[in-house]
Amino acid sequence: MLLAAQLLAGVDSGPAVVRGSVRDGETGRPVSGVTVIVGNAPVALTDSSGTYYVRATASGTQRLSARRTGYLERRMRVLLPPSGTLRLDLTLEPLPQRLPLVAVRSSRTQSSDDSGKSVWRADRRVDAQGLSDHPLTIERDVLLSVAGGDVAVRPETPGGISVRGGSSDQVRYAIDGIPVLNPHHVGALIGPWNPDVIAAAALSESAPSLAVPAGLSGALDATTRAAGDALSARGGVSSSQLRVAMDGPIATPGSSFLLSVRAGAPTALAPNDETYLRGASRDWLGTITTSLFGGTLKLLGTGSADDASVSRGATADALPGASVERNALSWSNSSFGARWGRSVATRSAAVSVWRAGSEAEYSWRGDATLRGLESTRRDLGAQATLRLDSRATSTLTGVRLEDIQTRYSSTDSTAQAAAVPTLGLDARTPIATVFVEQSRILTPQWSLGLGGALVSSRRRTAFEPRATLRWMPRSAFSLSITGSRAHQFVQSLRNAESVVSHVAPAELFVGAGDGRVPVATSTMISVEAALRPSEAVSLSLQAFARVMGGLVAASTLTGDPFVSNLRPGRVPEVSGRASGVSAHASWRTPRTVIDVRYGATSVAYQRPGLEYTPEHAVRHQVLGGLSAWLTPATQLRIGGVAAFGRRATPVVGAVEWEACNLLDRGCEFSGVPRSDPAQVGSLALPGYIRTDISLRRSWSVRLAARRAELALFGTLTNVFNRQNVLNFAEVAGERRALELRPVAPLVLGLDWKF
Repeated sequence: MLLAAQLLAGVDSGPAVVRGSVRDGETGRPVSGVTVIVGNAPVALTDSSGTYYVRATASGTQRLSARRTGYLERRMRVLLPPSGTLRLDLTLEPLPQRLPLVAVRSSRTQSSDDSGKSVWRADRRVDAQGLSDHPLTIERDVLLSVAGGDVAVRPETPGGISVRGGSSDQVRYAIDGIPVLNPHHVGALIGPWNPDVIAAAALSESAPSLAVPAGLSGALDATTRAAGDALSARGGVSSSQLRVAMDGPIATPGSSFLLSVRAGAPTALAPNDETYLRGASRDWLGTITTSLFGGTLKLLGTGSADDASVSRGATADALPGASVERNALSWSNSSFGARWGRSVATRSAAVSVWRAGSEAEYSWRGDATLRGLESTRRDLGAQATLRLDSRATSTLTGVRLEDIQTRYSSTDSTAQAAAVPTLGLDARTPIATVFVEQSRILTPQWSLGLGGALVSSRRRTAFEPRATLRWMPRSAFSLSITGSRAHQFVQSLRNAESVVSHVAPAELFVGAGDGRVPVATSTMISVEAALRPSEAVSLSLQAFARVMGGLVAASTLTGDPFVSNLRPGRVPEVSGRASGVSAHASWRTPRTVIDVRYGATSVAYQRPGLEYTPEHAVRHQVLGGLSAWLTPATQLRIGGVAAFGRRATPVVGAVEWEACNLLDRGCEFSGVPRSDPAQVGSLALPGYIRTDISLRRSWSVRLAARRAELALFGTLTNVFNRQNVLNFAEVAGERRALELRPVAPLVLGLDWKF
């Protein structure tokens, strides 16, 4: 009778019940999907409110555990009564964990942008984890992360990338689809964009989607990371830069912000010696993301500024306090834009508007004449696209309007005469583009992409066709062939063969609007085979052939860093041809990454009476290395680079050169070196081989009520002390090597995130 009364009264009897909630130890928010185990009772999972419920199988002392990926496991012993309910609320401490690689494949390839499905895709993509794992990035760097194979960078002073034999000004840069002009820093010691705000970067080189504004060689488009739902900050300080980034929600529901600032001082540790390079770099980026009209609106602003100066000829034994003349070089860029997109079922639309600009001012005295340069570029643009997806096809249509204004002017002056204009190239180049492309799945193994753009400017109307045929007999193997034709209406008058370009790599733009500058063209065909035998291993092989025309080659016109005079009429042009093969192999496990890229490229530029190989072309190039986690908090990176078949233009005149490193406390550059236009590309350089070792150690600590991550890192470069050569200078009939970095510490720094 008593037992019946208890049951009727609702009092528990038998095994006890354990119930409660699980919350994040930092934010206090409920955590769903937590596995809760009590003794031998059935496993329970917390719901969206963080609540769990377990009916025990026995009373007395029992083991309880709560675990979830991304959190430190919680273990304890609990004393369970014979019956009733035990309330137990738990907190879990966040613990970032490295997960094994997960690959999701489909018979359809995904596009390189976020507008939908397409057969047009990026040839090379790297995410935030790839930036951190890359064995050759001393500090995380987007440009170095996409280098290798048929993408070449100058060793130790990248400045820009050369894609499939094209010069650096043939690559168009963008962030979140908004064009960015001249994203190059002094000496290229730090990359163009703060890695703390970049979520991924995609390099499109074969035939990018027509929705991606591209240069003659392709486009490099970086994507900013999404802001968190709580205010957070991250940054770092090292011997090369200081950076800070913050993100979090803002007052409007569903809105967030991202802001970063960064500064670099390649000569901060340099001694008081006039032969050392003086310079500074700074950049910033900000985004605001919010919901609008059922879609997502993203506002972006970014900019950078650089200053450099070099002594005209001071030596280390110059008299203290003596007045030393210096050549000054400065450049900057800024971009502001907005992108709105919305997807409904099988339809998606996007609208972008932007304003981008760049400026460069040089003062260069190579002899008795002081040459001044002013170069500006202003871009206004807007683009609208509409994508329609069905089960077997994806169709993209769009229109893009651009108004590009360039101004290039130079002057000469002497001590006895005022400045006299020597060159003026002012041009306005409006461009209207209408494009359509379609991807179609022909069979489960075959897919086809066809597209075309009608491009019209003031001086020329051109058609840009492209096609891709892909065969995928198995999910682990694909073979594709692509053909495309492209045009470029803005080129650079920077002398890329001048040794000064290793210090000041900014492009000096001139447009084709006035008819004096040619329109560059490129026709290319490429073949790619990709194999993924397992989740950990990926292999790819590419081959390409390319013909270029209407190129402006400043190195054939002047020996100074920039063109300061021209004969009347059109700017002289050259044509070019390039071909090559590249291979990529990678092996990734949760604790090890091995990545190797090889490229063999043949490049030749020619005009009547002259044929040469430009400096940016490397006959054979190998990049690769190992990233290994010795412990969950300790990372070791060993990277190597080798380049053979390098060419250069001999340096004429006195120059003092010392590559940047911590052992010598900076970079040494002085003198007024010139390149010889009559000998462009005539010098064969010895092979370049370098091995670097980096170590990174991280800690997780608690600051106030939040969890913070700290990391110390350092890099030793050229560990085998190979004497690599940048170029050779001819002084008084004697040839002297300009040597690159010796064995030396290159970077020491500290990163943080909280």
